[in-house]
Amino acid sequence: MQNLNDRLASYLDQVRNLEAENNQLEHLIEEWHRKHGQSGTPKDYSSYYDEIDKLSHELVDAVAESNKMLLDIDNTKMAANDFKMKYETEAGLLQSVEADLQGLRPLLDKLTLEKSDLEMEYESLQEELSHLKKNHSEVKNSMQHQSGGDVTVEVDSKPGEDLKKRLDDLRHEYEQIIQQNRREVEQWYEAKMEESRQQEKSSDQEIGTGSKEVMELSQQYQTLEIELQSQISLLQSLQNNLNDTEGRYNMQLQQIVSLVEPLEHELASIKYEIQNQSQEYQTLLGIKTHLEGEINQYRQLLEEGKHLAAYIGQGGGGSSGGSSGGGRSSGGMSYGGSSRGGGSGGGQSPGGMSYGGSSRGGGSGGQQSPGGMSYGGSSRGGGSGGGQSPGGISQGGSSRGGGSGGGQSPGGISQGGSSRGGGQSPGGISQGGSSRGGGSGGQQSPGGMSYGGSSRGGSGGQQSPGGISQGGSSRGGGSGGGQSPGGISQGESSRGGGSGGQQSPGGMSYGGSSSGGRQSPGGISQGGSSRGGRQSPGGISQGGSSRGGGSGGQQSPGRISQGGSSGGSGGHYQSSPSSQSRPSLCHSHSSTQSQSGSYEEQDYSPTY
Repeated sequence: MQNLNDRLASYLDQVRNLEAENNQLEHLIEEWHRKHGQSGTPKDYSSYYDEIDKLSHELVDAVAESNKMLLDIDNTKMAANDFKMKYETEAGLLQSVEADLQGLRPLLDKLTLEKSDLEMEYESLQEELSHLKKNHSEVKNSMQHQSGGDVTVEVDSKPGEDLKKRLDDLRHEYEQIIQQNRREVEQWYEAKMEESRQQEKSSDQEIGTGSKEVMELSQQYQTLEIELQSQISLLQSLQNNLNDTEGRYNMQLQQIVSLVEPLEHELASIKYEIQNQSQEYQTLLGIKTHLEGEINQYRQLLEEGKHLAAYIGQGGGGSSGGSSGGGRSSGGMSYGGSSRGGGSGGGQSPGGMSYGGSSRGGGSGGQQSPGGMSYGGSSRGGGSGGGQSPGGISQGGSSRGGGSGGGQSPGGISQGGSSRGGGQSPGGISQGGSSRGGGSGGQQSPGGMSYGGSSRGGSGGQQSPGGISQGGSSRGGGSGGGQSPGGISQGESSRGGGSGGQQSPGGMSYGGSSSGGRQSPGGISQGGSSRGGRQSPGGISQGGSSRGGGSGGQQSPGRISQGGSSGGSGGHYQSSPSSQSRPSLCHSHSSTQSQSGSYEEQDYSPTY
């Protein structure tokens, strides 16, 4: 118990050490982050920032001046283009006017011809008039000459027509005709000229409207072109600034990434170490929990041992029998002797411990022990081992012929010794005995320890979900102890083959071998071979049988020592004086079965 307490204290110290290491690692991580933060700070470039800002401002001003000059050049080009368009417009107007003039020239020629015709007609009429005047003057003169001869001729005739009047009438008539023709020509000319003027005026208005629209559109075009150029220059400057900013920030980002990558790797490694330490901590915590459960079980066993020690102290003296077994002892310890022929071993012991002797012929070992411990002896012929033990420890002896081993033990330790193994033990330790023919040793123990006996043919102990599963050895083959998910799995040795102890995910696995159990400094050591069990300083030491001779179980300073018998000579050892204050039980079995569950053939010749 002290060793278990020491182990628990060592585990708690280990947990504290791991927590301290974890805190130390966290402190180192924080220091490393602080150091790295101080060493990883960029250099002070503030002295260069003013010059950079000045140069950037100068660059921006130069870019703005260049953009302004480009805008002036563009404006000049657009003004030149505007004047060119105006020139082309005026040239078009000139061509249209010249075309109109070319269209009016035939009309002018026609009118000129008509005018010349009229002038010629007028001249001809003037000549005719002058000729008529001349003829008239000649006729008049001739008439005057004729009348100058004093010849009076009276002619009775009508008065002649007045030629002058007639000529005047003709002149007047022709003049009217000329005037009328002139008026008609002038009216036609004026109408044509007015019509051409109206057409020219309308065309001038259309040309003016078109020129105004062209001017407005050209101005809008110039404005839009200027705005477009300004936007393009602004976009280029912004794009350049963006590229510069992206380049600068990409360089800074690369520097930061180069600084962050090793930090991430180191952080990942630290997280991995912390995770491993956390897993180890959880594993140790699980082991601590299981050890606390075992400590509670061992504490209960110690309390029961104290009660048994009290009962033993209250009893008087023991009586040991001879060949026919021990007599009845109502208040102490009864050790029954061995019997070759038959008969019972130890008698009934109502209030103490009953050790039944062995019997070669037959008969039962130990009888009922209502309030203590009943150790049944072995029987070669047959019969039952230990009887029912309602409130203590019932250990049935071995049986070569058959019959059941230990009966049901509701509240203690039941160790069966027959071919069928131990019965079900709901709340204690079930240890199944050996079996020559086959079959399993100990059965399932849902809430305590299951000690499976040995088997020549089949497997040893079965699964123990919540306690300690100790599988016996197997001569033919198969595995020793089964899987124990929540406790301690101790597999015994195997002569033919197969593995010893199986995997125990949450506890301790002790695999036995042909040479017996190994040393267990802080746990349970059960040896199952010919050499016997090794020393167990702090646990349960159950020694196997020995063919040749020698002692079965070794000395157990702090717990229960159950030594197997020996074909040659054997015996049991009392606990050491240093452990007399603790309750320790020591008994020996027959040579047929060892307490660890391994089965050895013994020489059954009498020994002296």
